[in-house]
Amino acid sequence: MFRLKESEKIMTNVTTWDYEIKGPDTWATLCDEFTQAAAFSYQSPIALSHAYDMTKNHQAENIEFHYQNATFHKEEINHTIHYVPNTDVNYVEFHNTRYTLTDIHFHRPSEHTINGKQEAIEFHFVHTNAKNENLVVGVLCDFTKDPNVVFIPNEETLVFDPKVFLPKKTSKFHFEGSLTTPPTKGPIQWFVFDTVQTLSEDFLKTLPEHHFTINNRPTQAINGREIYYFD
Repeated sequence: MFRLKESEKIMTNVTTWDYEIKGPDTWATLCDEFTQAAAFSYQSPIALSHAYDMTKNHQAENIEFHYQNATFHKEEINHTIHYVPNTDVNYVEFHNTRYTLTDIHFHRPSEHTINGKQEAIEFHFVHTNAKNENLVVGVLCDFTKDPNVVFIPNEETLVFDPKVFLPKKTSKFHFEGSLTTPPTKGPIQWFVFDTVQTLSEDFLKTLPEHHFTINNRPTQAINGREIYYFD
């Protein structure tokens, strides 16, 4: 059974944090581990744009998805719900390296923005390779009343194919960043689709009431990092 690494559980029992009283503006001051992680200059999330001077074609750096139907279970960790795979059948390939899907979770509203627009929710697909290095895929979504679109049922054990979340149009941004929750360590390889998916608003009915609150980190400085775009 695949579970989040202990480092991904962010040592909540040691240092508490949240999005209000001990919010993002204070994370770097809460303990030495968080301070050191925040010193990484390429923090996430960031404001993404299709502006020509901010993106480059970099086709050789794209990723390949190898997703299929699998079972997941739910865990509540660090102010959001995580969908944790029970097997290691889902993975992506990047630079001839396999990154296994280890977690799917969400932030409301979206953490990344595209062309200045923030969406209702953002799902993060966290992958880990044999060296415990992370690669995260971001998918931004808005909500619809249509029940025939992407939806995660309210069950303890779930069966679904993660690629139902991925847009049919495969254009995406690629950049180096960090985790968006403490400790905000890097480097993390990020791929964010620029097509906004539509999610059934019935999804909200599956969440505990306290998950209707905000749990997104504000956008961070780009600090001169390279941002690539796959059209």
